[in-house]
Amino acid sequence: MTESTANPSPASPSPPARWWQRRPPADGQESVPFTFTDGGCRTEVRIGLLLMLAAVFLWLWLGPTMSARLYLLGCPLLIVGIPLQAWQSRTASRPGYPLKIGIILTVGGLLMWPDVLYRETVDGALGVQPMAPLLLLPGLWILAWAWFARPRPDQEGA
Repeated sequence: MTESTANPSPASPSPPARWWQRRPPADGQESVPFTFTDGGCRTEVRIGLLLMLAAVFLWLWLGPTMSARLYLLGCPLLIVGIPLQAWQSRTASRPGYPLKIGIILTVGGLLMWPDVLYRETVDGALGVQPMAPLLLLPGLWILAWAWFARPRPDQEGA
């Protein structure tokens, strides 16, 4: 191995990145990794949402007991984190209120509701699987606080 192959010059192009590797940013752009919510969102909100979504969508693999535990672990994080995020958005103009994920969860839960209706017997009562309400409830909680998360009129120009 020669010295030129062992230490490539900085001007030489880097090898192409594979699909699992992060590509270097283009000139003049920052490298921004994938984020679950917008920048500025509180950590407990992100973790709470991820735990609740994992509980809903991994229901069949984890089983009802483990899924319920995951959901109940994420609930307090979201119940406390969303009002704190809204308060900081209102008073300190903190960015990152998860309004988009609230809309997605609400619409997803509402659209899923008629799809997961079932009957135990032909003449039995109509039931709903818990996935739809478990998606709908955090979405409604986020949307309920969205009106409060708007910046105050005296801070909009600042």
